[in-house]
Amino acid sequence: MANQYKVKAGDSLYKIAQNHNLSLTRLLNLNPQISNPNLIQIGDPINLPDSGSDSGEVAPDASDIMARTIYGEARGESELGQIAVGWVILNRVAKQTWYGKDVVNVCLKSWQFSCWNPSDANRAKIKSVKIGDPVFDNCRESARKVLTRTIPDPTNGATHYHAKSVKPSWTQGATLTKTIGNHLFYKNVD
Repeated sequence: MANQYKVKAGDSLYKIAQNHNLSLTRLLNLNPQISNPNLIQIGDPINLPDSGSDSGEVAPDASDIMARTIYGEARGESELGQIAVGWVILNRVAKQTWYGKDVVNVCLKSWQFSCWNPSDANRAKIKSVKIGDPVFDNCRESARKVLTRTIPDPTNGATHYHAKSVKPSWTQGATLTKTIGNHLFYKNVD
């Protein structure tokens, strides 16, 4: 992230977002290091979009992409299970590695979230589901809670998960952090 703003006296994330013509959600997506949006301190660096990145071209909305990913991966899970999948996405963003640098890139990274794989039956469903579908609306609410950090990370920093019904090879040597619903969550995945 090339552009940064240093927090000054009297600043809030909401005020910084307004002054830079951003939504609070967009500002939080650019700053995965912020675990509590109400606790910023003078001098804290706040990432801003590169000058050309928000002009002209419309990027997919992070909240919508996260909600669709949750829908594709965890629509049959409890709200906590859906929130856990959302936190895996944010934990990957926070790593700033090959996973991707923002929510959209992390979610759409090839072969990372199976619901986006071209051959996955869920792909057509997540692309066509509309606001007003009660299950999708629940997934949208879960995504909102994750992106605004309303709910703390229930996965203890997990960057990966899988259904209980499978045992992927990448779990070898990984640290199991939590079991939530039908998913097992891991960190320290090589």
